[in-house]
Amino acid sequence: TACSKDTDGVTISGKSFIRVINGIPNGGALDVKFGGTTVANIGAYGLGSTYIEVNAGTLGVLIRSTTANADVLNTNLTVPANGFYTIVLADSLSKVKTSYLTDDPTPASGKAKVNFLHLGTTASTVNFTTPATTVTLSNNRSFNDHFSTPSVADYMNIDGGTFIVEARTPGTSGTTGIISTANQTLQAGKSYTFVYRNPVAPSTVPSFTFIAN
Repeated sequence: TACSKDTDGVTISGKSFIRVINGIPNGGALDVKFGGTTVANIGAYGLGSTYIEVNAGTLGVLIRSTTANADVLNTNLTVPANGFYTIVLADSLSKVKTSYLTDDPTPASGKAKVNFLHLGTTASTVNFTTPATTVTLSNNRSFNDHFSTPSVADYMNIDGGTFIVEARTPGTSGTTGIISTANQTLQAGKSYTFVYRNPVAPSTVPSFTFIAN
């Protein structure tokens, strides 16, 4: 069960881990407070915190844009014990959409894990593929699709080493239809998130940011 808004105030024993991803293009830097304590500063759109250990049970979450001097999330969550969760903030400051994802970031033995988020408000629907094996990693991904279909953001096991991911127009192959690529070295035993995002000026091409958990 993913994190949910607190309804009964019951405290659960145990620990869990929560991270926050900044998918607000005009949000600037975000300060993150759990239980009234600052636990992270996410410097820019497309970036995220590490997984932060929290007590299971009721958790006050306050996330504030230091650029706009405005709260983007102020709520109490009920956090189940012994889990990993992601809070994704997406869209613009005037209409922030918040998703709560249940994660499984622990790789199989000898593998790394990756997942993909489409947080490009101006970007089209894409497939995420890798040219090394011509395998489609994630099909028909659209902006903030994990909000209604959380499973599209599930982690998958892959081999460690050099990893290239492409965002391409659905239905294309080879060198045709590639919009953007990212090249990263992945370490076995670790997990990573690729965020597909709006262009970084002066470019007009959507790009990736990369979060090592």
